[in-house]
Amino acid sequence: MSLLNQALVYITHYALEGRTWADTNIKDQPIDPIGDLLQGAGDRQKPVLAVYVESARSPVSDRATQGQKTTVNLKVFVYISPKKMDLPEDVEFELDGTTAGLSLNLVGRQVDAALHHGNSDWIAVWRKFILSIAERRVQYILVEIEDNVRIPAMEITYECEAIPDPEFGVAIENLKAWSLLDAALRADGGQKVALADLFKAMIEAPEGLAGWENLMQNFGLTVPGLDATGLGPYEHEAVDDETHEPVPLSSVTTGWDDGSE
Repeated sequence: MSLLNQALVYITHYALEGRTWADTNIKDQPIDPIGDLLQGAGDRQKPVLAVYVESARSPVSDRATQGQKTTVNLKVFVYISPKKMDLPEDVEFELDGTTAGLSLNLVGRQVDAALHHGNSDWIAVWRKFILSIAERRVQYILVEIEDNVRIPAMEITYECEAIPDPEFGVAIENLKAWSLLDAALRADGGQKVALADLFKAMIEAPEGLAGWENLMQNFGLTVPGLDATGLGPYEHEAVDDETHEPVPLSSVTTGWDDGSE
């Protein structure tokens, strides 16, 4: 999975947290077996959400697999226990296995609302990463577990246009969306700081490359290909061993070839 896909999973998770009846019951992958999670609860059970990226595709320029806008199928699964639903105190009606369709549609509506409204830092990050939504698809599923018990579920698919996967060796402060994600993770603290450090390291590695080396690596250029761009060293031998930058030209010698040899 690309760095972008994994970031989208976490961003969507944090944007949904506390914004639906699932509360913090959110997983970062499909849940199997879901029965163990729902059967182990008491008489009432909150819904469970699972967030993941099913697929992603982006165009490739020559050998450059990064730096292009990405089409992502982002999925949010909603699982409802056959038991009574654990609802907030201000909700005055009951939902259980007999109202599965209503329950799924209400939570699905909450998921949509959570990703479209609000002024939290995570909504701002989500909007920065997701450039547009081309299509939304909903599918209803019954997940059968032991003893013929069936778990009602809803699969919500958002086909989105997202920002590019970041190029290699770029300072994270030069990437607006990623630096916004970095700040949001560090503001929340705890284990999210370690996640911020991981994303930062994956984006900025390999470190210490000169600009022309970054160009060569990100676009998969050969030495002749780099020379053809006119952006590399005049001679690859004339590169400083420490800085990796071309040694400045100090003189130019011209001569005349009469073609006699």
